[in-house]
Amino acid sequence: MWNQWLRVDWWVDNFYVIATVVGSVVAVVWVIGQKRRARS
Repeated sequence: MWNQWLRVDWWVDNFYVIATVVGSVVAVVWVIGQKRRARS
């Protein structure tokens, strides 16, 4: 079971999904930060 997490091909297959999720979170946080900065 733990071998699945150590497999490189698993990370490669899911790299785009992980990158999309992380990128979306960063983008949302950045937009919120810009809106807060514009208000004050």
